[in-house]
Amino acid sequence: MQNALQTIIPRACAVSVAAIAALIDHRTGKIPNLLTLPILIVGPAYWGLVHGVLGFAESLAGILVCGIPALVAYRAAGMPGGDLKLFAAVGGLLGPTLGLEVEFFALVAASFFGVFVLARKGRLRATLVDTLYFPINRFLPEKKRRVPEARPTEQIRLGPFVLFGTLVAIARHSRQWMQ
Repeated sequence: MQNALQTIIPRACAVSVAAIAALIDHRTGKIPNLLTLPILIVGPAYWGLVHGVLGFAESLAGILVCGIPALVAYRAAGMPGGDLKLFAAVGGLLGPTLGLEVEFFALVAASFFGVFVLARKGRLRATLVDTLYFPINRFLPEKKRRVPEARPTEQIRLGPFVLFGTLVAIARHSRQWMQ
């Protein structure tokens, strides 16, 4: 019973943080530091208390494993900083394996949503063609290069998708669903 309780607490905390972040992100387009930064401390502290140095190290590994890909996207100007900190915080609560699953499910769901939005606005085909030409342009002669049209970009708020990813990843690893 105690072992089950030890995993329920961080999972419930991760769902709560993701739900609050989803609501705030949906309404304002931002995920506040006041929500994510304390969790970056709470996750390792909790796992350090429960499992000692190994628990602390695993939580830090979750922060790094989930934070580094998001940091790469952030540095490429593709992801806001709040989403980066949210992914890292959830990784710190759930550990590297479950945290990566959250990130995977969130990004896949956001990608499908992005395709749907582009299709609905009639820009899917042009965006796909531009995407295909992007890596090829480097190798084409100057006259044959395709210059993408300047179009307004679409921003997808990831907070709701992080909540979705958190729920799916936790549901996949819950014993009641495995039977």
